[in-house]
Amino acid sequence: MASVIGTVSKIDGMAIVVDAAGNRHMLKVGEVLHAGDKVITAAGSSVAVKLANGETVNFAEAQTVKITDNLAQTDISDVTENAVNQGIFDAVLTALNEGRDVTEILENPAAGEAGSDGNSTFVNLERIQTAELSVSNYSGGSSASSSALNGDIPANFVFLTPASTAPTVLLLQDLNPNDGFISKNELNGASSVSATIGLPVGLEPGDTLNITDNNGARAITLTAEDIARGFVLILVTPLPAEGSTITVTASITNQSGQTSPSSSDSALLDTTAPNTPESFIAVDNVAPVVGNITNNSVTNDNLPEFSGTNQVPGDVVTVSIVGANGQSTVLVATVQANGTWSIVPSAPLTDQAYVVTVSAKDPAGNESPVSAPLNFTVDTVNPDTTKISGQLPETITDDTGVSQTDNLTKNTAPTLIGTTDKATDTVVVTIDGKNYTATVVADGNGSARWSVELVGAALKDGPYTPSITVTDLAGNVTTKNSETFTVDTSAPVVPGLFQGIDDVAPVVGNIINNSSINDALPEFKGSGATPNTTITVYNGNTVIATATVNVDGTWSATPSIPLTPGPYSITTTATDTAGNESGRSPALNFTVDTTAPVTPTIDLVFDDVAPQTGELKSGNSTDDARPTISGTGEPGALITVFEGTTAVGSAIVAPNGTW
Repeated sequence: MASVIGTVSKIDGMAIVVDAAGNRHMLKVGEVLHAGDKVITAAGSSVAVKLANGETVNFAEAQTVKITDNLAQTDISDVTENAVNQGIFDAVLTALNEGRDVTEILENPAAGEAGSDGNSTFVNLERIQTAELSVSNYSGGSSASSSALNGDIPANFVFLTPASTAPTVLLLQDLNPNDGFISKNELNGASSVSATIGLPVGLEPGDTLNITDNNGARAITLTAEDIARGFVLILVTPLPAEGSTITVTASITNQSGQTSPSSSDSALLDTTAPNTPESFIAVDNVAPVVGNITNNSVTNDNLPEFSGTNQVPGDVVTVSIVGANGQSTVLVATVQANGTWSIVPSAPLTDQAYVVTVSAKDPAGNESPVSAPLNFTVDTVNPDTTKISGQLPETITDDTGVSQTDNLTKNTAPTLIGTTDKATDTVVVTIDGKNYTATVVADGNGSARWSVELVGAALKDGPYTPSITVTDLAGNVTTKNSETFTVDTSAPVVPGLFQGIDDVAPVVGNIINNSSINDALPEFKGSGATPNTTITVYNGNTVIATATVNVDGTWSATPSIPLTPGPYSITTTATDTAGNESGRSPALNFTVDTTAPVTPTIDLVFDDVAPQTGELKSGNSTDDARPTISGTGEPGALITVFEGTTAVGSAIVAPNGTW
């Protein structure tokens, strides 16, 4: 076996070695050279060999060096069949670099140039395989390579394996999407980050994968399995601090010492979620009720504005609006430089209940927890006008007219009542230029009732048509007029003198003031009163009869219940259709006495005509045609003296019982 002369310690550019048997291959760093080997350097290339004695010998460019025991001898005149003409060598490399067919450079076989010994040199080029070669510049140590030409180089065929193309680097946690960030979800609790290094074609087992990451540099010797798989999986561990940029850089150094270009992939480690947008608000911008929409409220704004503050600029806020019908609307807004955001739906929200939640997502994809829900209902329908009404109450204090349904009142501050759509409605009654807010209660029939006292009102005489404005919880408004009513505070004139008529015999006719009657149902009548007013007949303050004044101003009234025996003081008033009552008329005083008096006595019949005067006895004769008759009886009673059935005289019993 040939003796070992030295070891290749450095290669700049390209070189091949031809052993004593004529086998040739690309020279590699670390390769052992034996006596009889030849080293051929390309133009612009050089090789350093460390001898066994520790010395280093350098081979310049474009030389063929025969390895001997005395390496100081440089073989530049070797013309053996295995020697390679340097011009042909460089021409072949140039042709490969330009992508041309190397067999077209010279005739086959091509005539070489004469060597130093005067003999000709030939290069025998055989097409052993056609392959697409990746082309690069051979100058400075780069060249083309193809896996199709790997293996032993046939005799008389020169092929130098160049440095590979750059490997690919891909951080696996930055894949969804590949946005330059690694979020909490992407990291998924791992304590390291993985990266795949994609290997280019043409590598050989033993080539070196150079890795640099946040934890430093390292080298991985590639195996046949790595090359067959096409990639190498590495870990970046331990992880750098939160907010750091993870960078992995990779290149490949072949066994000749050539290093490929490098490539890298990087991503910012951001696993911190944004703050939850708890302080977001929804704003109702549709009158009459405007401002923030409170939880569990109703709004008539179907395009409410959602906004918030105190978020990180550049984060994305997602507003989720889910309706009671299950349909959802998603709005997305970007946080501005001042930390605020706002957005309005692009299409109106339909009338229904909604649940709104908000979340924030940063550029890394970290998403905050969902905010507490905001519940509200969109209602853009005005209150039902058919369910709205208003009127005077049918009470004697409010509708003071005759029927209590005639909308006439003498009350200058009456109560008004009515109906509305819902118990949650706000009802405002406008009358005489003033607004009065009503009290609304449910009526149990799906609608509601309202009432309002016109406190402080001083309505003047005349007709009024109040306006009813109903506003529902959402702010939708319906206006409707109440029934018209009339205020009349002018009292009619006091009735004039009236008469009392005793229709019961024996004494009939007009009742004299301060007299007694035996008629328990006397008639009262008068004239000169205002037509259509009501005459009320009082005994003191007790009503004993009423009558409506005729168009000619006359009236007549009789008690509906017989008067009990006793004294009476009768007065009258006039009341108009609005209920205004006049003052009292002068009184007519009398006593009702329907009990027969005690039987009177005749105590004395006196003849006072001369010549014979004195008491007459029964059966006597007298010349006095008008004797004086006296006796006793019930004080106040009328004594009537009869001769047979003919009344011949009368007298009133004195208070002492005599007459």
